[in-house]
Amino acid sequence: MTDFRPIGVAHSPLTTRGAPPFQSTFSDAKGTIEIFPEFREGLLNIEGFSHLIILSCFDRATQRALT
Repeated sequence: MTDFRPIGVAHSPLTTRGAPPFQSTFSDAKGTIEIFPEFREGLLNIEGFSHLIILSCFDRATQRALT
């Protein structure tokens, strides 16, 4: 098991359980990621990158993924 410390929180307009689309390509919904102030300095100059890798934890999931 790996423990991690969140550096921010994701915000989404999709708040009803079961309502989000299975694939994001079928939705026009836009979300935001809020970085906690103490970690913002670590993201300076990210404009030069083409991609960011975001790890997330679905805190309201009721089923575990198959492994």
